[in-house]
Amino acid sequence: MAAPADTNSSWFPLLAGSGYALLTLCATAVTASLLLAFTGFQEESLDRWMYTLHALSALFGGFSASRRSGSKGWYFGGLTGILYAFIVLLTGFLALDASFGSHTAIVAAVAACSGAAGGVVGVNLSKK
Repeated sequence: MAAPADTNSSWFPLLAGSGYALLTLCATAVTASLLLAFTGFQEESLDRWMYTLHALSALFGGFSASRRSGSKGWYFGGLTGILYAFIVLLTGFLALDASFGSHTAIVAAVAACSGAAGGVVGVNLSKK
């Protein structure tokens, strides 16, 4: 019988939290697309909502990561937010040739702070 995976390593919560954050981003992006397609929602106002979508995704990812870690919620949440921002920004750079600028710094800061906030809540709600 195979031994269970080591869930106490520091990488497992980060990877799981980042995965959940990216899944949340996909779900919110589909929702935003549906709003654009079927309502009077204007594409010009999407920039303002983009920060909210990233914040929600990082918040959920940080929450998930810290629940798995069981301790250091702000640490695991903040790192998950930074990893999430890195993945999103790297994907934008490689796929869309997006440049790095003040927008990049804002997205990274929003993701790190939201991930840390989600981590604080998640570690306090974790099963100990």
